[in-house]
Amino acid sequence: MNLRSRTTRFVVAFAATLSLFAGVVAVPATSASASSAGVSAGASIGAKKKVLTTEQKNAKAALDKAIKDLKTKEKNLKAAVKAQKKTAKALAKATKAADTAQVRSINGGSKKAKAAAKKLASAKAKDDRALALVARRTVMRDTAQAKVIRLDAKYAWLIQDLSTLDCGVGTDVVTASGAVEHVWECGIVYKHEDGDTTHVKTTANKLVEVRNIGLQTPEMAKRNEKTKVLMPAQCGAKNAYENFKNLMPEEITIVQLRSIKNGVNGWGGGSRPTRSVYKLNNATGQFDIDVQAEQIKEGWSMWWPTATEWAHNKEYLDLMNDAKARGVGLWNPNLCGAAVGNAPLIWFNQNAPQIDNDAEPAFGEYVILKNDTDAEMNLSGWSLRDNSLNFFWSDNKELSWMQNRNRFSSLVIPPHEFKIIYLDNPAEYPLSSSESRYFDWGYSPGAQLTNGSIGAAFSANYINGDGIYLQDDKGNMRASMTNPCTGAAMCVTPAWVTEIFNRSGQLIPIPVALNKVANVSRDLYNPKVVIVSGAAKYISEYNPDFSAKTYADLAGKYLVQTGTPIDSAQPLGTLVDLSLTTNGTSVLNSRVSIADNTGRIQTTVYKRYASGNNTVPTLAGMTEAAARAAVIAAGFTVGTVTQTTVPGATGVTLQVESGTKTVGTRVSFTVNTPPVVP
Repeated sequence: MNLRSRTTRFVVAFAATLSLFAGVVAVPATSASASSAGVSAGASIGAKKKVLTTEQKNAKAALDKAIKDLKTKEKNLKAAVKAQKKTAKALAKATKAADTAQVRSINGGSKKAKAAAKKLASAKAKDDRALALVARRTVMRDTAQAKVIRLDAKYAWLIQDLSTLDCGVGTDVVTASGAVEHVWECGIVYKHEDGDTTHVKTTANKLVEVRNIGLQTPEMAKRNEKTKVLMPAQCGAKNAYENFKNLMPEEITIVQLRSIKNGVNGWGGGSRPTRSVYKLNNATGQFDIDVQAEQIKEGWSMWWPTATEWAHNKEYLDLMNDAKARGVGLWNPNLCGAAVGNAPLIWFNQNAPQIDNDAEPAFGEYVILKNDTDAEMNLSGWSLRDNSLNFFWSDNKELSWMQNRNRFSSLVIPPHEFKIIYLDNPAEYPLSSSESRYFDWGYSPGAQLTNGSIGAAFSANYINGDGIYLQDDKGNMRASMTNPCTGAAMCVTPAWVTEIFNRSGQLIPIPVALNKVANVSRDLYNPKVVIVSGAAKYISEYNPDFSAKTYADLAGKYLVQTGTPIDSAQPLGTLVDLSLTTNGTSVLNSRVSIADNTGRIQTTVYKRYASGNNTVPTLAGMTEAAARAAVIAAGFTVGTVTQTTVPGATGVTLQVESGTKTVGTRVSFTVNTPPVVP
């Protein structure tokens, strides 16, 4: 039987049930009336011995509790009405007495009239309070009654038997991408957990919590298991939830649950089937409304691809990029409050190199933020996240849900500068001023970014990867990057990132992440350049097993040439500096990329020797002792020191030699002192 004929038969069979749902919701009912309604519809539920699901048991318990509460409220209201009748009777009596006393008091103001008036005021106050109590308890009774009606309708819905409904379970559907999705379950939407999780009552009369494939929406409020503190909902979570409810109204929407594999998602404990949810289209009679695609079109979901469930990976990426370009939903920078200040450029590396037995070290994945403006950029209180919940959840039960712990406590980027944000640094490698560690939860590893995958031979739609999202202190999405960037090719490294890689002394090396990894490759490609005993060497300060090695030890990996000599205090021919050009930036005592991982020459380093000459220091204004020290520090010896007496003189005022001289020669000077006054 084809899908259309199966669907048509399902709709006919289900019409009576839908009518029943509408009637139950509209008519105030008790649990007894709900059961009788089920029997009258031919479901014969009362005649069946059913094992209630947990949700059904909970619904019955909640209904029983609400009915008990309603009875209490009705009893309290009845007591209040009875009490008010007494106060009304007392008020009528006091009113009559006051009127009589007033008439008998010819001159007015008699003691009896005053006493009667006082009793009347007291009786009125009591009656007013009694009336107010009746009004309050009437509202409480009405509220409790409405709750019973809602819970009764919910329970009646839950115990309906859907096993005879035919909606395509067991069939296969070929998607536009060429993937084959199997219909594992179908049924009616019961409720929505948030913007990417749907509860469905299936034709097996089971409630299934479905994790929607391809969606990652912001999280609703979550409670930390250790502190019991309720973490607030993330920016856009309620919007995504409401949009999902509008797409699939609860208790009336008919859906199919499909997936390539019968997989589950276990975030937060438990196992939820991962499914693509398709809604019945009343116009076509087909399950051809992809609710995941609709959610992404409206801008309420990030891209959440998987390698196994690849049917819509490319399609959903393109839909998200379109929503982002339109600035709708999560991509509205003012969604949760007006955006303040500019956002930085963003780029991330997700391919961490293997270090020893660690195939994906957390330290090797990093984000670069670049301030491309002329003003300082303060990102304190901002945060990062990826497609999943890596940045918010720890399996360690002491930490649990931690969305309040992944914000930058302090992050200021100067104009046209950048910051390298390592996702974690579990080995505590030293960081420079341009580097920062994002996670400091005390547990490892921190977040991991899924390596992008493109171009499976069987389908170009197979692509999967991850994204990085920068949110401001209000939770607004301010910058983001996905890998792959489009549905066709992996991200191309932008020019501004290449410029950072090429900066002299920059710590990001080639290949990626080897600058902080304690291994031979790191030191081969990015040595820290030092001078030891007159020879150019490098030292691995992160690996004590390495001893200082000369450039000769790495022959052929890079080129060292002799540059322009330098005037200094050192004797002729002494190695005093290393630079990138013959007279350019010094790289002495700094880390610099010297070769790539293929051994090709990347940087020419010049050795610069002492010229044998130096500039004679200016000694004017110094004391004799300071002048002697300056001459020696400049590589010269002290020659003749002449003492003179000059009125008003302070220190050295006459230097015999000046200019450039050969190191080691004598420098003479005159010290002028004021005359001694008798």
